[in-house]
Amino acid sequence: MTEEKHILDQTVGDVIEKVISEPATIPQGSTLKDAIDAMVESPITRKVYIVDAENKVVGTICIPTLMRQVGYTLSVRSPGVKSFFTWLTEVFMDTADDFAEAPVTVTKNTTIVDATKLIVEHELNDLPIVDDNYVLIGELNSLEILMTARKLFGQSIDSEIGIGEFQP
Repeated sequence: MTEEKHILDQTVGDVIEKVISEPATIPQGSTLKDAIDAMVESPITRKVYIVDAENKVVGTICIPTLMRQVGYTLSVRSPGVKSFFTWLTEVFMDTADDFAEAPVTVTKNTTIVDATKLIVEHELNDLPIVDDNYVLIGELNSLEILMTARKLFGQSIDSEIGIGEFQP
């Protein structure tokens, strides 16, 4: 049995076999309904990845974006001019691409520490894993990082990683 690496030494490739779900994807030009359908079919994920014909990640749509559109459809948006102009701007968008954000990605060689830093800095839940050609190969679920990191809690940080050893 191979000894598991310490979390500070692990890469995405070390935990890729533990990834819980396949990423939810839709092709470029899809509708918001397509994005909702993809998310419903893969309920563990919290975003949908928009991919081109070569399966390269070109954008992401997260649950808050989809829920905002559901809210507009159900007329639950906040009253006020700002909300109205946001709705007016978005109502004319035709495809999921119009709502997509630029993807923040990792590769198998990205360290878990660096992936965690991206998740924290960009306020994300999960990260698409891409190969060297930007082709989507999986999703790093933040729950995997939590499961790997949970043993750090409840221990003295001094005894686990040493004072001054960990430099974020």
